[in-house]
Amino acid sequence: MDGIVRPLRVALALESGQTNSVGKIKVIINFSIILIKPFKIMKLKYLIYCLVLSILIFSCERKKRAAATSEEAIAKVKVDIEALSDSIKIAWEEMIADDDQMLSDIKRLLEEISYTSKYNVLLHDSLIKLREKLIQARYDENSMAASEKIDQYDELTDSLINGLMRLLTTTPDIASYPLCGELISEIKHSYNKAILYRIGYDDWAKKYNEYIKKNKKQIKKLGRQYKEKPLFEIQD
Repeated sequence: MDGIVRPLRVALALESGQTNSVGKIKVIINFSIILIKPFKIMKLKYLIYCLVLSILIFSCERKKRAAATSEEAIAKVKVDIEALSDSIKIAWEEMIADDDQMLSDIKRLLEEISYTSKYNVLLHDSLIKLREKLIQARYDENSMAASEKIDQYDELTDSLINGLMRLLTTTPDIASYPLCGELISEIKHSYNKAILYRIGYDDWAKKYNEYIKKNKKQIKKLGRQYKEKPLFEIQD
């Protein structure tokens, strides 16, 4: 209301001649200030409005960028964890394939020895049973968490290999069956490579486990359980 009354008072003062020339100039200046002041206030309000609007827009954009960055981070974690899982799977399959080949060679060797004219039948038959027992005792990616499971498998493997060597050395005409020599050579090779396959598997499993520890928050958002892998290496 004051914004309307004050300009009217100034106009009346000029009209009535209540002021001299200098006074009139002052009145005109005051009048101009009175008229301009509302526009300044309006401009200030407009600037404040624009500032608030800009802050809100910036905040929304920042949240969008943060959400996009978070989604990108989760997507990257998914790609990384799947790649590590694939590497572990390949390492495991290569190790098992080599072990399968060793068991197959052992079976073939026992068959070949049975073709000889004279061999230790009791030892031969016990090794056939021991091979079957070894197959039943094999660990998997989960059961290997129990170190005694691995120890049991290794002990049975050692017993089987040692038994094969005894059988070969006590078979008189083994030299007449060259395939036996080739098979035992392959068996020993697979046996010695087992430790290398385990080291290779552990290397990938350690990388996988470490990645899970460092990216727990993102991994939880994937909606799937990713558990740490057990290792062949003895843990403290």
